[in-house]
Amino acid sequence: MIRQLIMVCALLQLTGCATLPGGKMLATSGKQALQAAPVQATLTEAQSQPLPLVPTQVQLGKLDPAYLFGTSDKAFFKLYRLPVFKEIYSVTISTRQEGLMGDSMLLLPNVLMLDEAFKVKRSFNENKLRNRGSGVELTVFINPSNADEHYMLIRNGNLESSLKQNMPIVQTNFISTPYGTFMITNGSEISSEIHSSPVGMLNIEQHGLTEK
Repeated sequence: MIRQLIMVCALLQLTGCATLPGGKMLATSGKQALQAAPVQATLTEAQSQPLPLVPTQVQLGKLDPAYLFGTSDKAFFKLYRLPVFKEIYSVTISTRQEGLMGDSMLLLPNVLMLDEAFKVKRSFNENKLRNRGSGVELTVFINPSNADEHYMLIRNGNLESSLKQNMPIVQTNFISTPYGTFMITNGSEISSEIHSSPVGMLNIEQHGLTEK
């Protein structure tokens, strides 16, 4: 008798992922929430909060304001006030995959660095993101030349984007014989699509600033 045990070992670590019905459905739900959200008239009217000095996890989504950053470029965002520049520091923003293997979503964070008049000094989009385990991350460095930056705005990225990930499948066959049970394994790969979502959990961590 041959018993088959199929174990899927994702290249992406799925520990802690939401046990919800498929990333495509999650991404679609997030897009619907974004479409329904009222648009902030100007960034100057947006509420801001101090940049967290300790590692912080926050949800970006329907409880946050939305803004039209360009033609048809509506996005949820969070606005953080930067401290008066005194020393070099950096801020790392990361997100993790959510959903089920084979149909997952991922918040692709974009960052805008703004001056006191809310004019964009620097911008970081999906092209600046680095793959990290089951998600992506971006690190922004604040140097003396960036002393005129007063705000960090974190928003969702391009909703038309999707990522392809290859996942190995390990198939284990248990073969029972008169001489005992033997285990034979072989592997293959399947492709998984991760959908871009306007909602998700943000991890924010700064390095170089001391709490005073």
